[in-house]
Amino acid sequence: MLTEKKIATITKAGRYTDEQTLHLFVKAGPRGIKRSWVQRIMVYGIRREIGLGPWPVVTLEEARLAAYENRRTVRQGGDPTIKKQPTTPTLEAAAHQYYREHKPTWKQGRAADQWLDVLERYVLPKCGKVPVDKLTRDHLLLALKPIWLSVPEASRKAKGKTKAILDWCMGHGYVASNVAVQIDGALAKKPKGSNMRAVPFKAMRDVWNAIHHATTTKAARLCTLFLILTATRAQEARLAEWSEIDFDSKTWTLPAQRTKMGKAFRVPLSDAALWILKAAQVLGDSRWVFPSPLGGELGDATLRKVMVDAGIHKLGSLHGFRSTFRTWGQETKASDHETLEMCLAHETGNGVAKRYARGDLLDRRQPVMQKWGEYVTGGRPRILPD
Repeated sequence: MLTEKKIATITKAGRYTDEQTLHLFVKAGPRGIKRSWVQRIMVYGIRREIGLGPWPVVTLEEARLAAYENRRTVRQGGDPTIKKQPTTPTLEAAAHQYYREHKPTWKQGRAADQWLDVLERYVLPKCGKVPVDKLTRDHLLLALKPIWLSVPEASRKAKGKTKAILDWCMGHGYVASNVAVQIDGALAKKPKGSNMRAVPFKAMRDVWNAIHHATTTKAARLCTLFLILTATRAQEARLAEWSEIDFDSKTWTLPAQRTKMGKAFRVPLSDAALWILKAAQVLGDSRWVFPSPLGGELGDATLRKVMVDAGIHKLGSLHGFRSTFRTWGQETKASDHETLEMCLAHETGNGVAKRYARGDLLDRRQPVMQKWGEYVTGGRPRILPD
């Protein structure tokens, strides 16, 4: 006998029998493990196979009930294959099945692990129990309208993910159209650029000092200073591991799965950035450079709290520090356009130029990052208070 818990742990391809005529078929493919229900039953003296749908869209209990109904139809002289219709999932069930099928194809990390979070917080509580073929524009507007302007980034992601799920439902024949693309006119236009504010580069020394005296953990403050000095993204800095740091060559190598370009990228480390890393060595025995109090990875909200505690959250965002660096580089003529773009791991040029530009300009980027570190710190990094 199968159980929901046991099914979730099955990864070996094969057929697993539940009771009498009900079987779970497990297949392993490039997109991960797929599990589906099949009933083998004699109909008019001929062995037939009836698909009952994929697990977990069709739960074990639902598959057993469907198999029982088919057996009863046969006992009454009927043919269950004639009346069988695909089971229509709820939006919640479709979301979880979409996630299971697509997660193996995504870059692994916190973003992939938490892909469902924004839906579970804002959309599914409002309309998750609605069968997707009964879902209307009004259902989605009920979930999205109250947060559309007050939580712009989360609501945008929620809408986009709902659209992707309903596209998947269309492909499986559950719905004829995607209602998520029909609600744009009912949603107010969002102001542009409000979530990427950048601190003026002339204020960076004051920002540096303010972060020093924030009340958050030392790891969070060091991580925030490190992402400023390296002009990297918050997630890249939060997930930095000691195995990626080379003190001899003064580089930090980001693996391909953690970069937006999808390929490994070397970050030159200035004297100030190396000072941050040496200060982080006393934080504990963890694979992470900037561990949480429990030894795991820092959360994104923790870095945002640093900005609030330092009193600089209204000046700019974490991501905005990359723009601050870019503006500083351009206005002070710290280097040429190509080098500054490469400092931000931005690819430049057309397709042909990219194929010929094999190098990462590390030798040109290193002095730029050294100048940036000296500018931000005033050339005098100091020990953070605990």
